[in-house]
Amino acid sequence: MTILPRLARSLICFVLILFAFSATTFSQDFNFENEPLVEIFNQIQEETEYSFLYRESLISGLNLTFSTNKETLIADLTENLLSVDLIVRVDSVGQQLLVLPTQTPQTKTADILISGQVVDAKTGERLPFSTLSWREEGIFKGTVASQAGQFQFKIGANQPFITLYASFVGYEKSSVTLDLNTTNQITDLTIRLQPQSVTGTEIIVIGNNYYSPQDSSLTGLIKTDRFSPLGDGNAVRALQVLPSVAPTTAMNEGLHIRGSTPDGFHLELDGITIFNQSHLFGLLDSFNEDAVINSGFFYNVAPAHINAPIGGKLSLTTRTGSLNEINAMGSVSNSSVRATVDGPFKKGKSSWLISGRTSYMNQVDWFNNNKLIHWGLDINRPKTSMSTNPNINTELVTPLDSDVNYFDLHGKFYHEQTDGSRNMASVYFGGDRTSHLANRLTRNNSLEERFRNVEVETENRWNNFAFSGQHQRSLSTSVYSNTTLAVSAYETYFSKDDFLYTNTTQIGESTQTTVFTYPLTNRSTMNRGQFDQTFDIFTNNFNLKAGFTGIYHRGEYQENSFERSRFYTHVSSFQGDLFLQTDFSPIEFLDLQTGVRSHYYSAGNYFKISPRLMADFFASERISFSLGYSKNYQFINRIGFSNAVTADVWILSGEEQPPSSVDQFTAGLYLKPFRGLYLQVEGYLKSYGNLRSHELNAQSLTNTFNDSPWFFQNSGDGKGIEFLARTRNRFFTLTQTYTLSSIELQNEFLNEGEPFYAPWDRRHTSTTNLGIELLSGVQLFASYIVASGSVTGTFDFATGEVNRLAPYHRLDVSALFTRNFGENNLSAKVSVFNVLDEQNPWYREYQPVIVTRNTVPAIRSEIVTVYDLGIQPSFEIKIDF
Repeated sequence: MTILPRLARSLICFVLILFAFSATTFSQDFNFENEPLVEIFNQIQEETEYSFLYRESLISGLNLTFSTNKETLIADLTENLLSVDLIVRVDSVGQQLLVLPTQTPQTKTADILISGQVVDAKTGERLPFSTLSWREEGIFKGTVASQAGQFQFKIGANQPFITLYASFVGYEKSSVTLDLNTTNQITDLTIRLQPQSVTGTEIIVIGNNYYSPQDSSLTGLIKTDRFSPLGDGNAVRALQVLPSVAPTTAMNEGLHIRGSTPDGFHLELDGITIFNQSHLFGLLDSFNEDAVINSGFFYNVAPAHINAPIGGKLSLTTRTGSLNEINAMGSVSNSSVRATVDGPFKKGKSSWLISGRTSYMNQVDWFNNNKLIHWGLDINRPKTSMSTNPNINTELVTPLDSDVNYFDLHGKFYHEQTDGSRNMASVYFGGDRTSHLANRLTRNNSLEERFRNVEVETENRWNNFAFSGQHQRSLSTSVYSNTTLAVSAYETYFSKDDFLYTNTTQIGESTQTTVFTYPLTNRSTMNRGQFDQTFDIFTNNFNLKAGFTGIYHRGEYQENSFERSRFYTHVSSFQGDLFLQTDFSPIEFLDLQTGVRSHYYSAGNYFKISPRLMADFFASERISFSLGYSKNYQFINRIGFSNAVTADVWILSGEEQPPSSVDQFTAGLYLKPFRGLYLQVEGYLKSYGNLRSHELNAQSLTNTFNDSPWFFQNSGDGKGIEFLARTRNRFFTLTQTYTLSSIELQNEFLNEGEPFYAPWDRRHTSTTNLGIELLSGVQLFASYIVASGSVTGTFDFATGEVNRLAPYHRLDVSALFTRNFGENNLSAKVSVFNVLDEQNPWYREYQPVIVTRNTVPAIRSEIVTVYDLGIQPSFEIKIDF
């Protein structure tokens, strides 16, 4: 009988205790005694449902003393922030507190100005080219932040509130709802995005300054850490998932973008050109992916403020160090070790970053490391003869010792003022050292021994130093300034004792081809100084970019070859560009990008005009289309030798050699029929002028071109149609591309002046890319490339016929494992290049071989097919802490 009363008393006590605990929690007290404002925000975020949106430098060095509880938190916080000239606005939907500088009340106008920046919630780093979107009067609109992560736009004042969505690759999407009833402008709005798990670096395709369905549909398409023969990320290779970028072999000298020559692709870091784009003959990038947070790729109609070459430009930004805490990251792959350390100089205001990578291939020879050097330096590449004669031996070279080392070093200093102005200084230094000894079998004058071994050496090395300083600030609510001063110094050296020379001559109705070896050496330097001033101007009706770029170049080139003993040339030039770019919407369904860039080039007194026009119709709808035209000029060109992958050698236009140029017409259709599916069709016509090529690529030793070892009289016509389909859901992403294209060149000195297909022409190209989220933290990737065989190169000049190599097939697979251990992240990647070990033709040419006839061996010239890299595994393990 006493059990029930006792149970009732226990329940009553439990309820009273629970109520008391809840009341205590609800009336939680906060006591702050001269504490830094950032620590106050952190404690409130941890113990309440509120989160803060603020810019680090705005609150840096500010301390407050006050007491409050959860009931009066907002009122007390507002009162105390006013004492340090800050205000707080409450986003009642998302429970976010916006910390802004005090603003002078203004008369209500027809439009409301909203400006600010998007930053990393953990480090405070600006997120360049992040996407912002919102609905205005039922229409989905948006914009893209600048390279400084800064955005600005105006909306109609008749809208009571706006929900602004912000997103960036590798970060969780965020939103904030703003009350517009009591304000005429919201400036210095800082949206903080939380980083997601380690997923690698992504390249963003940039061609517009407004939001469109493509922005979200293409997210995750170009990942630099998916496939690489050497484990490290490779941005240049990653671009080949785009239908506009032709697939290349494992070792290459650049990209062919919509039919352009390799020198039509430029790589830029913090506003300054990196003259050598890759380490080890194209196997991996010349920069450390851990030091780069974002990159933009311009290949279509580039805006006028982009000094775009005739192909495309990959623009990279060095990552800013954390403004809040010291971080470190380390990794090892099958070819290199790298480390990155960053942290604050003064919390909330300034930071530093140091990142370095060096190879250890000399110390550990695994995963075919030594063989990769043979491949790159053309030491006994795998090949077969085209002849049906079974008594042919193509292996005349026996590899001996190799030496290889590559390195790159990045540094960055960052300082931000309370008003949001920024000063940045970044430095890059990288280089390659590769050499190899081998024995080459040659003819012997002795009657007793028909052949003898001669020791030959091949060397390839380069150094590139680049420095960039930037100052960014708001001059007013409508004008944002970006000033850049940069210098770069580059030098190369290439030497091959047994360089292969091919000479094709016409004798009557037949051709005769001779092949022999002779030393080839070249040296080059390219020094560059650059000043760039850009103004972003915001008005009620359009956004405008205007500015000036000044570039000073001095280049030297020296060559010792079979017919050119100690050829030397040097050119100094000044290039001054003025540009104006306007983005506006004259009518509701039309977005226009119009611009013009003028060039003055002193070496030859060239004055050129580059107009740019891009029109997008119904850009925010599920079905849209575009039309565009651009004219680009290029005053610096890269030359190379056919099938010899050397350090990049750059030459300047001069009085007798006009700059290269391209006219491009483009059109596109974009469809997003439903969530998770995106379709794209683009077509282009391109007309090239004054393309550069080295005379040895024409297989002629008659010096018919000019006094220099390269010629510029090449013109070309490229055309193509590109298809892309992409579907995504929670578990997988599938992207399919197909390109039908052609590129024909013409030169009055070659092929009797008749057009001929470029050696890199591939008629059909198809790529399939699949990503699978297998388990939490486990991702699988596969990429399959099928392409028509390329033209057999300058060998066609001898036959006058179009001969192509066999089709190209390659399957690459990769697995990525990521896991978080508290504040630490671990990732491990395993990749296999050419997992099916396909024997893909690389090129075909005449080479010396040993032919045995009637038991008497002799060295003769025969056509051989040289093959691309076979199966190549790689790994990478990375941890940040």
